[in-house]
Amino acid sequence: MRLSLLTFIALSILRIGKFLSTNKYSKGVRGLGGPKQIISELTIRGIPFIHSRFFRMAPAVYTLLVMYHVTFFAILFFYPAHVSFICRALGLSYTSPLQLSPVIWDILTIANMVCIVAITLRGIIGKIRKTVVGYFKTPFDFLNYAILILIPLTGYMAAHNASEIFLNIHIVLSCIYIAFLPYTPVFHAILGFIARAIKGWRLGW
Repeated sequence: MRLSLLTFIALSILRIGKFLSTNKYSKGVRGLGGPKQIISELTIRGIPFIHSRFFRMAPAVYTLLVMYHVTFFAILFFYPAHVSFICRALGLSYTSPLQLSPVIWDILTIANMVCIVAITLRGIIGKIRKTVVGYFKTPFDFLNYAILILIPLTGYMAAHNASEIFLNIHIVLSCIYIAFLPYTPVFHAILGFIARAIKGWRLGW
């Protein structure tokens, strides 16, 4: 886990550095106004799917993305086993902030898997029909979504199976994904945050 985090930090620095060196926002950043755009990016504008325009364009995808992100972060940061694992990896004392029935966690996990499967199927169908832009440009994109599906699936199986095989697979897949997250499509949220913040700073917002 610690190795994955160190790899994530190193690759994040490389990816962000490359992004800033090739992006148009890397020029002319000096002598600008206050950091209002930075503040807005840290609040409501930092959420990529919060804008009503996106909902009007694709209400189904909007709903799926909201459900996926909410269930994902709830499970990641509040599921007792995850909290314990993260605390041990970081050398912190363990305290579970949220105690819920196992049935609730099962529902959240199933909802998370349904959302990512639906988003993946939409991307595949859009790729075949050439109606969706930005999905599955390379084989790595297929691998990205496959891992995103397998992580909650193996976690669910680990919680309901006495064998440690699913738990080990779940941990390995999660560590691999964390390590190489900067080079997955998911990292666009961080790059978009940086780009919009720098643009706002240039304009003196």
